[in-house]
Amino acid sequence: MRFCFLASRDWAHPEAAGGDFYLSNLARSLAKRGHKVTYLASSFGRNSGKQLVDGIEICRIRPGTLYPVRLFRHYLRIRGSVDVVVEEVFGGKKSPTLARLYSGNRLVAAWYQRHERIFAEQYPRGIAKALSIAEKLLATIYRGYPVMTLSDKSARELSQMGISPARIGIVPSAALMDFPTREEIPPFEKREDSMIFIGKIRKYKRIDHAIRAVRRLRDSQRPCRLIVAGNVARDDKGYLTGLMGEAHRLGVDKLVDFKIYPGAIPLREKLDLLRNCKVLLQPSPVEGFSMTTVEANGCGTPVVVSDGVPRDAVVHGENGLVYPFGDVEAMADRCRELLENPMLWNTLSEKGLKMAERFSWDNTADAFENFVKQQSLAC
Repeated sequence: MRFCFLASRDWAHPEAAGGDFYLSNLARSLAKRGHKVTYLASSFGRNSGKQLVDGIEICRIRPGTLYPVRLFRHYLRIRGSVDVVVEEVFGGKKSPTLARLYSGNRLVAAWYQRHERIFAEQYPRGIAKALSIAEKLLATIYRGYPVMTLSDKSARELSQMGISPARIGIVPSAALMDFPTREEIPPFEKREDSMIFIGKIRKYKRIDHAIRAVRRLRDSQRPCRLIVAGNVARDDKGYLTGLMGEAHRLGVDKLVDFKIYPGAIPLREKLDLLRNCKVLLQPSPVEGFSMTTVEANGCGTPVVVSDGVPRDAVVHGENGLVYPFGDVEAMADRCRELLENPMLWNTLSEKGLKMAERFSWDNTADAFENFVKQQSLAC
């Protein structure tokens, strides 16, 4: 089949985040299977025009307010050679491309999660309210079209906004890196006494909750180092400065290390970080899936996550521990359980390894192809 992806950013973009890596890797998996794939995404730096990478024809288009118009104009040139359009409804900072208006009955919309709680944490109240209304309007526009999402939780939330459950398909994510062998995974006693957050450093991720949990652990005579690793969105550089200031104000600046990267963390370095720490933290209010929890589990590392992370990725007492979003005391308590109980840590580590094996890009491609057939889009 011939697929055309209408995306925000491809995997090489310096500001690429989880959704960008997910959609890019799905496209690459389809290309490996012999499908013809064209990927339209925003350009960056001197990277513009066409490029053939991993069997995908990437067409990078100048970003900005008129990006949806430029995307549409480029699509018009190739629409005769496209069987299915995969449109990222929300992603990066692009405006909705509204491919529903011009792609006919060949559209699959990629919608990772409902964004209402993200908007509330990331933006001032008025802007967050306006964006939530816009998202509900988009749900009305796309209600009769196939929508792929990442988890059961996201599927339920999208159906609550009016998208037909019969038109929603779950296409899960997977890890970006190859997992180490069992022999390469250090046991509890040989790991650093540290916890880690890995991801895009954005306000809604609520890394400040993790810093406050570090203080609670220190005050309860169980100090532990926290590593914050990732790249920073341009609009969130002030938030990063605030995090550093918060660590200093709370008196835990010597326990918090910031590892800031210009783009995505090199995969080898990410692997080393994950297999040498004792706990991965994910404190955000909403995650469509949480790719990093799978990566941590694949390194034998249990996770402590908010209840915004779907059960598809983390099951309490199986591959990690879950706490109510925003409850910093509960977050600290969950961390303490793992840090002080090697038997519990070993149990979750072992079960996490098995759970991580369930997710692969082959399985993701299988789920996508099955969804396309189910929705009668296959030729």
